Amino acid sequence: VSNGVAWGRGVGANVPKLLGQILALWTLQQAERFLRSLDPNSKSSYLCRPHPVQIVAMLCLLGLGPPKQALEGVIEPCLVEVRTGEGKTLVMGVTACLLALLGMEVSCACYSEYLSTRDHQSMVPLFSVLDVESSLVGSGGMRVSYCTLVKLCEVEINKRCNIREKVKELILGSSAGDSSASAVAAAASRPRRVLLVDEVDIFFSEDFYGRPYKPGCDITSPEITELIKAIWNRRSENPSPGEVKTWDVYKSLSARFGDWGFLSEAGMGQMLADLRSFGGHQYEVFDGRIGYKEQDAVVFNVRFGYKTMFAYLKEHAAGKIKTDVMERNLQILVNCGTFLFAKFPSKFDLVSGVTGTLSTLGEDEKCVIRSDYSISNFYCMPSAYGVCHLTDKGITVTGSDVHFKEIVSEIENNIQGRAVLVFFENFQLLEKFWQSEELKACLDKVHVNFKDVNLLVEETPPANKQQIVSSRATAANALTLATKPFGRGTDFVSMDARVNKKGGIHVVQTFLSESESEEVQIRGRTARQGDSGSYSLLLESNSLTRDYQVPAEDIDQLMQLPATPRDAKAALLQAHRSRLFAGKFDRMKAFVEGNVSEDTNAWVFVEDLVSGKKKEVLAQLEKFNVPVRTTRILIVIDATGSMQGMMDQLKANLRTMVSRAKEFIDDKMKESPSAHFEMQVAAYRNYGSGKDMILEHSRWVSDPEQLLDFLQVLRAKGGEGNEAVEIGLLHATRQQDLRHVILIGDMPANSEVEVRQKRHGNGYNGTGYDPTVSDAHWRSTPFEEATTYDKEAAKLKDMGVPVDTYYINDRQALVNNFKEIARVTGGESKYLNVSGADCAKLLTDSVTITILKQVGGAEHGQALVEAYSKQYL
Repeated sequence: VSNGVAWGRGVGANVPKLLGQILALWTLQQAERFLRSLDPNSKSSYLCRPHPVQIVAMLCLLGLGPPKQALEGVIEPCLVEVRTGEGKTLVMGVTACLLALLGMEVSCACYSEYLSTRDHQSMVPLFSVLDVESSLVGSGGMRVSYCTLVKLCEVEINKRCNIREKVKELILGSSAGDSSASAVAAAASRPRRVLLVDEVDIFFSEDFYGRPYKPGCDITSPEITELIKAIWNRRSENPSPGEVKTWDVYKSLSARFGDWGFLSEAGMGQMLADLRSFGGHQYEVFDGRIGYKEQDAVVFNVRFGYKTMFAYLKEHAAGKIKTDVMERNLQILVNCGTFLFAKFPSKFDLVSGVTGTLSTLGEDEKCVIRSDYSISNFYCMPSAYGVCHLTDKGITVTGSDVHFKEIVSEIENNIQGRAVLVFFENFQLLEKFWQSEELKACLDKVHVNFKDVNLLVEETPPANKQQIVSSRATAANALTLATKPFGRGTDFVSMDARVNKKGGIHVVQTFLSESESEEVQIRGRTARQGDSGSYSLLLESNSLTRDYQVPAEDIDQLMQLPATPRDAKAALLQAHRSRLFAGKFDRMKAFVEGNVSEDTNAWVFVEDLVSGKKKEVLAQLEKFNVPVRTTRILIVIDATGSMQGMMDQLKANLRTMVSRAKEFIDDKMKESPSAHFEMQVAAYRNYGSGKDMILEHSRWVSDPEQLLDFLQVLRAKGGEGNEAVEIGLLHATRQQDLRHVILIGDMPANSEVEVRQKRHGNGYNGTGYDPTVSDAHWRSTPFEEATTYDKEAAKLKDMGVPVDTYYINDRQALVNNFKEIARVTGGESKYLNVSGADCAKLLTDSVTITILKQVGGAEHGQALVEAYSKQYL
């Protein structure tokens, strides 16, 4: 990022004059009421003029603020705080207009589509009369454009050419008629580019700063449609990549792609990974389409890989989506690179911003702002309305059993003659309160009809949303329930004199915000523009423990302290909030630093695409579309009668093993195609248990709860000397995509003689042992052919699958047998004392480290193990 944009000769001295003329024009455009007034003495009260505070903010953005800049100097990057409800829209719009008139290209970026559209529309009359607005966001020329941060990234990536169409043209061999040559020529003579960011604190959230942007193009064909349908329809089988490759529909797709066959494998692997995690996928069905909540709206131009396609298939089966719409949305997704949101501002010559919460930015965030974006000037504007007339009613912390009662009490005590806004963390909590008996009783008491309660949620249609915000929510005796995105940037200004006379709008926040800036924003929905208002923060103790790890002693203190003054409670909550955010911000910075090369490669790819370097483009696309590698780890455990204690240990610690592994994998390998793993538990007994009980196993799953469901019904029983370890190993050799086996037992495997004797000498008929039915018993089962442990261990060695063995007693025959299996397969062998104090820790650490090594592989495995060891060993 440049350290600033230099003024041309003589321009700086005229900037204040030009600014004055633009503002005069803006005032004239707002003068309808002034011109209609018949009373000359009252005309001034109708004249809309910028406040001096707003003008000072504009001068700061233009490089003319304190410390005094030379009028012939530069516009230095800066951030300016303008209080909520005090004219950020005007400050940004007029500043952008002036810079555009001086020949610069200005992008005004906001986190919200709703707010971006609203701000843009309010400034359109000024932009239009001065001819500084282009009709297309991202086109060249002297103009101002408004867009979301996501749209800004999309525009930047496609400035040189439409990369999606270009890639599709290469794969399908058709011409998209791209005009990349003219795009290159335009880029060579581009004007200075300025980025103005609205609410910069949002940029540093996990939604942007800590997140990659992965554009992709869609390839459609009948073979693709059929493969996606087949994977969805056979989801109960939980197929592996190896199994899918044997399907005729996959073979047809691979033949169709030819040289681009790697896209078939990568797409199929990602389909399976998305299918396994589809269960908790959140989406909305609206007007026959799948949409997603994004800040304060539901958007339809966002997709979550193949999960969105599976949502179309699911809702089509439910009759909510038409067949043609569903099939139009089934495609192979081709990844066109990994770009970093954090690096997009560096594409501009100047980056500045306006925010309502500059004073809440942490030192870590400011450090990044200074070092990465060259912004070192921070200005906080005083209020344009003098003293703030906000009554802070403090912080109340209660248990979950009375949380709704506390909210209801706030409504009852403040709604008479006033307007009450209640903000919830998400729609689920809002809906729960909306349907509660507490609210129904409250509405009867305050004489408000249930149908008159306003709901402001992401799914609210835009027309209804605007009507609620502009009038209904701020009328006397109005109650509005809203989700937290509406606590930012939404202008709740009451024009009802009765409301202001009674004390203004009352805001109730029912959750603790992750950032102080969000809390400031929600509090800023009242007492705006000189009006009175009040605010209460009502918190539920369980959520503080769950989301912020607030210990019990601090919860007790928070519940015992009075609601006001808020200082002691606020300081305690802020300490826990800051600790949590610091950890998240460190992880986001590490993510950015660890993916800089990915971002660089993505921009090289764009250049190669524009230049027509097909060979290089093909090589890059193959790197971008690496097949998802699902790491499968199998736990094979002896389930005979003597193993109940060990099975209980596994049940008690399995959840911890998986959650710890996921914690480190998500931290270090967030976007890696190898970050997915599945586990299965297989329990072997002995031949006397019969064909139905000699082996039981769970499904391959990534959710530990499903493994625990299997273990809950698994019973330790049977057993006759040496056990059927060979059956457990046989099961392992038949698994697709297996990476590692963990074997736990208290008896060695059957010898070849014992296998023969127990299969044929102790044939099982369901009630007892009968040698005359032995052959019939095992026929047509997975165990029809006899085998031995050494044969199966040799197969696992050839498959490259190590077996770690854990013997739970020190009998020499067991120790020797388990060590041999580990040696042959390349695994490790350890003693696990089931009654020892350190058994749980050894089991947990060993299994977790195995998962980390296998998932991380050569590239990440060692780092994952070191990070785990530092924290837990």
